[in-house]
Amino acid sequence: MLHRRHTAALAIGLAALSGLAACGSTESPADDADTTSAAPSVEAAVDDAPGVYGAPIDPTRPDPTDVATDPRVTPAPADDATVFLTYSGWNPAVGAVEVDGHLTVVGTGDATCTLTLTRAGTSVTATVPATPDVNTTWCGGASVPGSQLSPGPWSAVLSYRSGTSTASSEPVEVVVP
Repeated sequence: MLHRRHTAALAIGLAALSGLAACGSTESPADDADTTSAAPSVEAAVDDAPGVYGAPIDPTRPDPTDVATDPRVTPAPADDATVFLTYSGWNPAVGAVEVDGHLTVVGTGDATCTLTLTRAGTSVTATVPATPDVNTTWCGGASVPGSQLSPGPWSAVLSYRSGTSTASSEPVEVVVP
């Protein structure tokens, strides 16, 4: 029985060694015909590549660097835009009503967002600067301290105003404890 185990182990070891020997090669890469024949075809492909960096492939098309010097596009007035609320509610950690939102109009640097809270004929406001982004304008951080509000339900509206546009959210109810 012991003899069979040694014979089997020896046969497995020889098979593994012969497999490893088949993976190696005594030829140098310079002697390999595939390696030397592939190099000219790669070089030819690089030489035949269309265009050069910075030069257009089709000379009738405008130079793409002209786009970077075009005058800034002024957004059209967006009086029909809507402010979408992302958060509204009472924040017990700071003791204030907070409302955040955004609109899909790229604003200007002079734009503001105003939170208006209304209850029983009383209105309280807070204004924050609007923050324009690539395709959105954010109205974040508008809050009214609880010391200016009586307990109960309040109607909250977040409005946006710039030199060229105005927009408002739909009213939502927030409850002051």
